[in-house]
Amino acid sequence: MRILPVLCFIAVAAGCRDPIPVLRIVSTKDNLDGTLTVKYKLRTIDGSSCSLEVTCYEPNLGWMAATSGGGDGTSNLSSKDDWVEHTFVWKYSEDLGAGVHTGVKVRLTPYTEKEKGKSKTAGPMTVGTPFVVATLTGKDSLAYIDPSTKKVVQTVQTGEGPSAVAVSSDGRTVAVCNSGGASVTLLSADGQFLGEISVGSNPSSCAFHPTQPLLFVTCYDDAKLFVLDLSTMTVANQIPVDAGPTDIVVTPTGNAAVVACESAGTLVVVDTDTYATVSIAQTDAPTALAVTPDGNTLVAVSKDADSLLVYSTANLQTPITTLAVGLQPCDVATTPDGKYAVCANSGSNSVSLVNLQSQAVSSTVSVGKSPVAVAVSYDGAFAYVACRDSNRVDKVNIEAGNCPANYSTGTNTNPQGVVALPR
Repeated sequence: MRILPVLCFIAVAAGCRDPIPVLRIVSTKDNLDGTLTVKYKLRTIDGSSCSLEVTCYEPNLGWMAATSGGGDGTSNLSSKDDWVEHTFVWKYSEDLGAGVHTGVKVRLTPYTEKEKGKSKTAGPMTVGTPFVVATLTGKDSLAYIDPSTKKVVQTVQTGEGPSAVAVSSDGRTVAVCNSGGASVTLLSADGQFLGEISVGSNPSSCAFHPTQPLLFVTCYDDAKLFVLDLSTMTVANQIPVDAGPTDIVVTPTGNAAVVACESAGTLVVVDTDTYATVSIAQTDAPTALAVTPDGNTLVAVSKDADSLLVYSTANLQTPITTLAVGLQPCDVATTPDGKYAVCANSGSNSVSLVNLQSQAVSSTVSVGKSPVAVAVSYDGAFAYVACRDSNRVDKVNIEAGNCPANYSTGTNTNPQGVVALPR
């Protein structure tokens, strides 16, 4: 009687059971088009074909069946007694929706007609493409654009005449300057209304402090810089600057704000701790500003002079170089690596890509009519350009120097400002 268990074990080992499929996940890749490619390997003792059950998880949604978007599918998958590599493409945009999702998992379970193998799980991970947010001056609203689907996924009402827009460093808060309503609207990254704060006349630009709950707002008609305390949703200070402030940047350390005063032809530097003006530099009617992430370089564009000026932040009195760009440049942004400045030329319907290392214009890209604002994606690969008179936002590939896509914002929307949310 003691022999029987041994004989049963030998029979199973000899193949009396259906072979159990074994799966190993090799890699995952977010294609940033609403799909995720999972590479995996299959193995069975006798090389039987297998099927695949795929489920996905998102913290707010729980586990669910995953939608297939290509690859080798989920049935008749070949295997051997050695590993065979396959791919499964998960169309996560169908299951999770637009935007960025964190804490995501995908689980693969192989099975044959009679046996199910052990599941393997990839994650948690972050998937999805951050929204591009554009102010629609013609509709008093803010558009949330999903670059992966090239569609506006939602619009949110703002104050009157929304123009400039900014996002906090943590990506949680969006601020909109309502130039026609003398106020700033604050929204969450997913479009929830957080509040509205009254400021001076014709707010023209805004910038968040990198570490404190402060928002700095230039008011063109009042020639003032308003400091908003977002913890109390109140105006904390009003700082006189020179005439016609059109743009503001806050240094990466948060210790200073630089204001472009177009009418006065000056750059005004304000200490963000004391709110005192620490220096004023004369320059060519500065329209817009950008600072590199290392804080060492300031870039200014002059709409009147059709030029881009590069400064060391240690000395704003004299530019390092001045470059000719397109006609009427009215906005500029820098890439996260500090290599490029991207300049929107409203008068020539183009974008100038400036290599800050070689201090030269590397290429000029044609875009829609009246490009008035520009923002760079979180990874520095793309620039998004608000083309006011074309009612669209154009996508520019910075390295390739071309415009592979554009996103319609609708008739008479007149996008005036744009920002790319971080991932």
